[in-house]
Amino acid sequence: MEYIATFDIGTSSIKGVLVGKDGSLHCTETRPIRTDYREDGRVEQDPGQWWDQVCHIAVSWWEHVNSQNVKAIVMSGQMQDCIPIDADGRPVRPAILYADNRAEEQAAHIAHDIPDLSMKTGNHFDGTMVFPKMKWLKEHERESYERTETICVSAKDYVVFQLIQKAVADPVTGATTGMMDLRGKEWASEWVEEQGLDAQKLPPLSAPCTMVGGVVEKSAKQSGFAGGTPVLCGAGDAGATTMGAGVMDHGDKYVYLGSTGWVAYVTEKITEQADGIFHLTDLSQEQYIAIAPMLNVGNAHLWAVDLFGNGGDKDYIGFENAVQSTDPGASDVLFLPYLKGERFPIQDMSASGAFMNMKETTTKAHLSRAVLEGVSMSIRQTIETLVGDGARRTPLTLIGGGTQSEAWCQILADMCRNVVRVPEHPEYLPSLGVAAAGFVHLQWVSDYQAFHQQFMQHQPMKTYYPDADVKATYEDLYTKFKALYPLIKDW
Repeated sequence: MEYIATFDIGTSSIKGVLVGKDGSLHCTETRPIRTDYREDGRVEQDPGQWWDQVCHIAVSWWEHVNSQNVKAIVMSGQMQDCIPIDADGRPVRPAILYADNRAEEQAAHIAHDIPDLSMKTGNHFDGTMVFPKMKWLKEHERESYERTETICVSAKDYVVFQLIQKAVADPVTGATTGMMDLRGKEWASEWVEEQGLDAQKLPPLSAPCTMVGGVVEKSAKQSGFAGGTPVLCGAGDAGATTMGAGVMDHGDKYVYLGSTGWVAYVTEKITEQADGIFHLTDLSQEQYIAIAPMLNVGNAHLWAVDLFGNGGDKDYIGFENAVQSTDPGASDVLFLPYLKGERFPIQDMSASGAFMNMKETTTKAHLSRAVLEGVSMSIRQTIETLVGDGARRTPLTLIGGGTQSEAWCQILADMCRNVVRVPEHPEYLPSLGVAAAGFVHLQWVSDYQAFHQQFMQHQPMKTYYPDADVKATYEDLYTKFKALYPLIKDW
């Protein structure tokens, strides 16, 4: 069988999958990666581990598959990163990740100088974007900036460089940098130069299905890929995930339940519902994905598992049983989930979490359920802000590691009053989604719509229906939830 090799580089792990010509998944493997979270809000990773783990996954494949049968390599990765590399592709410093907010001062300065910035980028602008991070790098680490040949803007772009010794970027990711013309799909180089930065450090933009090079000899020896294997530009994780979720038609929506997460829906125009919304081009480059990013999703779940679990390290099963043993509403305990600040449904990187209505009868099980309900209410508020009045017109698709919790999936159906669908093997859907670019490049399908119809529309799904009996309980809880943050934000 012929395959496309796909990788999805996330915040906490890298997933590798060989996708067969018939859309089947083979040799799935996940490898952990480390993230350095600091108390001052800085979030970094060592890019070298991305390449190391990609090689580890690839080498494991050759025990089962001939590398000559891999006809293309394509990957997705976390977006909005600032990854300075030298001319040889070596990291100049650790990668500054998307959740890092060190460049707020630089963002304010840029926004003051370029008042029409958001009109051209189609997006909210703040210190988490690559543009102000570049400015921060020059101002605070001048030597590192001067040594930088290229600023990679996605984790997958760093790995692509290791494979082909060439810098690239895609417009899906480019839209999250704060310096790309969304409609023209090109860098706003004049802005970069006006800020005293070198626009030549930005990688050229290519469509996700474009072949940007072949695997070079050195990389072939390290990874086991056949020399010259075509490497495609690929796409940022949100674009790949949207395709993988089977969300391609106008009005379709989904929620990604990763360590962080987002709510997304497909639209034909740039929306202006609220600050903080991202607009990305989809893989086909023909319509937009409106995305509201959230910093507190699966990480809040994991925090609660570690804090309230009874069965030792990462006792997800015990935690799940505890949640299911309690009634909806968690005995009126209310949880505000902003453990790492938040980008949506509020924009406050200094926000913090809180429990309310605790009593001496409150148990760890109540607190466990309250955490999942709190994150679910945050997701509902985000959906209603992003989508507006049509929030419940189409089913809500859930993907990401959080979907392994059936209790959480049911809570989301009940809280959002929406039919919820969970695809089979949701953790590998970004890999399947980005494989669409490979299918188009290799002409295994005629276009992205054909890929969607042939492989995504008929995925096995588990469906959760909202329980009418808990509607009143959750409506009352949700009303209190929306009122809580404004009351305590200045504490």
